[in-house]
Amino acid sequence: SELNAEAAKEKSERDALTGLLNRYAMQKSAETMFAQAKENQTKIVIGILDIDCFKQYNDTYGHLQGDEVLKRVANIIYDAVHGYGEVVRFGGDEFVIMIPNANLNVTDRIAEKITNEILESAIENKNSHVSKNLTVSHGYYLAAPKDNDDIEGFIDKADTVLYEIKKHGRNRYRIKEG
Repeated sequence: SELNAEAAKEKSERDALTGLLNRYAMQKSAETMFAQAKENQTKIVIGILDIDCFKQYNDTYGHLQGDEVLKRVANIIYDAVHGYGEVVRFGGDEFVIMIPNANLNVTDRIAEKITNEILESAIENKNSHVSKNLTVSHGYYLAAPKDNDDIEGFIDKADTVLYEIKKHGRNRYRIKEG
């Protein structure tokens, strides 16, 4: 029936734990986003966020509690991005943020909001080497995509920014403009 096909489609495009878009859905959404940005010569921001010391969290509090934290973090990111763009559970404790028609100001506000909400939620992570509470690191790449640019290239650039953050102590974000 029509309803079952709709439910199956929903299921194939959503991450079961967090309800966010999954990688499969991200690909389709990103293709549309990139095509529109190229046509209108607007900027896109792609962000990558991950939870600092999530392995330590799971080892300390167990995987069920780990799942609860993933849901909480997913909700915080979703609330901050909602109305601006899409959030994807990329895998494990890694999330991808995709925002069309982006600029530095909007990106900064969203990243700031995520950072503050995580801080305010004060989720204990006592064996983290970053902080006694749970923290996140996020890197963003903001640019107007050129003809041969795609989501993978933007993710790579955001990932490089994230890597730099992790090398310098985590628990922060940075936005790189292309």
